[in-house]
Amino acid sequence: ISTDKVKIGKILKHLLDNAIKFTAKGQIVFEINFQGNEIEFIISDTGIGISDHMQQLIFEPFRQLETGLARNYGGNGLGLSLAKAYLELLHGSISLQSEINKGTIINFSVPVHNSFLTNKVTKLKHKYNAINTLLIVEDEYTNYQYLLALLESSQLKILYAANGQQAVDLCRDKALVDLVLMDIKMPIMDGHTAAKLIKAFRPDLPIIAQTAYEPESERESFIEVFDGY
Repeated sequence: ISTDKVKIGKILKHLLDNAIKFTAKGQIVFEINFQGNEIEFIISDTGIGISDHMQQLIFEPFRQLETGLARNYGGNGLGLSLAKAYLELLHGSISLQSEINKGTIINFSVPVHNSFLTNKVTKLKHKYNAINTLLIVEDEYTNYQYLLALLESSQLKILYAANGQQAVDLCRDKALVDLVLMDIKMPIMDGHTAAKLIKAFRPDLPIIAQTAYEPESERESFIEVFDGY
């Protein structure tokens, strides 16, 4: 995905700082969800909460100073207003739900450019002629859901395997699989082993490695087995 990571970092810093500052006991929960072309961040806490009246004003500069919160908790009252300003620059949105002495939930979303993977698949379609069925091999189901969202506009039929062994079985049974996106580190059978086995009976099937790990020492072995990474 592509967005302004500096601004996102500043927004998160302001909001998490506030959650920590105003939560003396209980918990703070941070969540991230992908919703189509948006990434959604949710920060919830069990802190002092915000009154209904202040919820209408809290994103204005210096409101913390005016209410006396700065004297009790420190800060200059600019955190939420700065977060909102950064979000406006990113064409994002922010909202909150809160109840006095029970806590606060702040939700903000920003649009992201996720064309990289779709463009990659489009190029592969041209390289390998018609690609209609894609197999995603990924042991983390949330990662699979994310890839599914990114490829929503690709018009591909998408199959799913949770480990390398399932991928081998699907490629053997489903002759219509045209392209494989293969995770590397998985239980039961890793992606590297699975790719070798698949290439043994389907040497022309393009298999693309997808991994957060790319040690320099393993790059050569990637090139030997996979058609890209």
